[in-house]
Amino acid sequence: MSVVEVNGHKAIDVGAGFSPLPRQQEFLESRDKFRLYSGGFGSGKSLIGCREAIYHALGYPGSFGLVSRLRFKDLEATTMRTFFQQLGEMGIDKAPYVAEYNKRTQILKFGNGSEVLFMGLDDPMKLRSAEYSWIFVDEGSEVPDEAYQTLLGRLRYRLPLRLWVTTNPGASGWLRKNFVTQTRENFHHVRAPTTENTFLPQEYIDSLLADYNDVWRERYLEGSWDVFEGQVFTMFDDRKHVIDDWSPTPAHQIYEGWDFGYRNPTAVCLIAWHPSGEEPYIVFHVHQAAEQTPNWHAQQLRQIYNLYKINPSEVQRYCDPAGTQVQGLKGLSYVNEYGNLGLYGLQPSTKEPSIRAMRLGKLFSTDIVTRWGNLPSIQICRRARPLIDSVVNYRYAEHRTTTGEDAKEAFHKHNDHCVDALGYAVMNLAEPEAKTPFRVPDGVAKPITPQDVERHMTRNYQTPSTSNLLGIDI
Repeated sequence: MSVVEVNGHKAIDVGAGFSPLPRQQEFLESRDKFRLYSGGFGSGKSLIGCREAIYHALGYPGSFGLVSRLRFKDLEATTMRTFFQQLGEMGIDKAPYVAEYNKRTQILKFGNGSEVLFMGLDDPMKLRSAEYSWIFVDEGSEVPDEAYQTLLGRLRYRLPLRLWVTTNPGASGWLRKNFVTQTRENFHHVRAPTTENTFLPQEYIDSLLADYNDVWRERYLEGSWDVFEGQVFTMFDDRKHVIDDWSPTPAHQIYEGWDFGYRNPTAVCLIAWHPSGEEPYIVFHVHQAAEQTPNWHAQQLRQIYNLYKINPSEVQRYCDPAGTQVQGLKGLSYVNEYGNLGLYGLQPSTKEPSIRAMRLGKLFSTDIVTRWGNLPSIQICRRARPLIDSVVNYRYAEHRTTTGEDAKEAFHKHNDHCVDALGYAVMNLAEPEAKTPFRVPDGVAKPITPQDVERHMTRNYQTPSTSNLLGIDI
């Protein structure tokens, strides 16, 4: 552990206890007022953000800093845990450096009079109640643009008056505008790919390369912001919306969305919903294939029904309205042809793709309160990989008009068949509602996600030892 001079005061070297990677070193050396450290998984974002927060608390006696994330429960389970771990690794988690941590107020007091508040950013009223010397926002792409505007107005307590953000690339307009798409004075962007972290096991990187499609590799490994250009479902997050494989129970109602094709694939999305309304919609299986006859598709779907013990006569089916049109040598519509094969009840859904995209985007954006906590309104099983890829790659088509009017919203017709199929179904599903008090109906099966395991493993973090030292010039 070493000591450095900061503003005439002795402070602990923020680099003590670890060797910064090149991009981390660039971030630490920058004295710009506003900084963004974005990168892929395992690129050391939270760690370097917490190290910088500790540096500012110790280097600016009497300062008041904010360590934040959109939701406090995520902050508590991840960023705060990293923060206190770094205090321990630097050997400064006890007196005279740390004075006390108050779990009720979420304020950590340092021996030099500095204080650090840990707070979620999802309540705008709380953001207006204090003034800060510095602010650290972790996973900043989750934070709404208006929250950043409020934070900038609260950055006025005393020097150093700095704000820094760490995040995966995401759909944040404020971050993109100020750090990514233009060069501004006092704004510094450091982009760190996962592969720069030589301390990560090669097996970890290989697993990401194997499991992720091209868009996710660019976002979560290369730290690229370009993947969001034109992306429709920017709110889609695989960590939140993708769950481990799961099967419906007899208590679940099964819905299907159909997009017909021959040269282009026929796609069918199978969706489970529990009548209690206390579970998300779950897309548990996808069937997709090109250049196959209706009879072949029907055979494949019967095998899927047998696998999940589904009664095909109880499935509610919704489809592309074009499926009602007569086509082919048989003089039948797709709806009639599949009905003759025993797949009855295909009902035409909404034709307009922008309305379907809006409804699906609302489901991705909305959480519901369930017995197991907040969950997205819709989740997709990992086995439904064609749908996940289709959602991630769904793009707006670029249209220009000569009249100056806004162009009609349109989408690229590429790899969109599963999204279209899902859209036909969700237009006919009731919006999930949170119900209280909660009950557990017979047959309810909760999808277990990797985040459930992470929350269980990290929900208790160690807080530093406390003392009552005040006014120590470190």
